[in-house]
Amino acid sequence: MEISDRFMYYEATPEGAERKRKVTMMFVELAEKLDEIVPQGREKSLMLTNLEQAAYFAKAGLGRDLETR
Repeated sequence: MEISDRFMYYEATPEGAERKRKVTMMFVELAEKLDEIVPQGREKSLMLTNLEQAAYFAKAGLGRDLETR
């Protein structure tokens, strides 16, 4: 992968945008379910932060995939 690819913004195709929307909704559902179960505290905060990070990288991977742009 070229260095420039790491910093470029790629406009999603309609299909790519739909995939990103689906990924987002999957993470929202998981986060909401876990929020109901896991008690407040440092671990919950870290859990949510890491879910945000995972969602970001999942969508970034879709954005870099030529077939989903």
